[in-house]
Amino acid sequence: ALFREHAPFVWRSARRMGVPEEAVDDVVQDVFVVVAQRLDEFEGRAQVRTWLFAILVNVVRGQRRTTFR
Repeated sequence: ALFREHAPFVWRSARRMGVPEEAVDDVVQDVFVVVAQRLDEFEGRAQVRTWLFAILVNVVRGQRRTTFR
């Protein structure tokens, strides 16, 4: 349910962050893998979209580091 509701937001945000279109699906998948691993850590102090965006920023940062190498 979380994926269906928020995947379009994560996809659009990744594109706005400059992720190439051919890599967006992989980035979105990586974000939701992290979400699945850390869902029990979500305390609800922030909105879900804020939490997802923070995860997205970290995933994109990691992807750029990998691409740069």
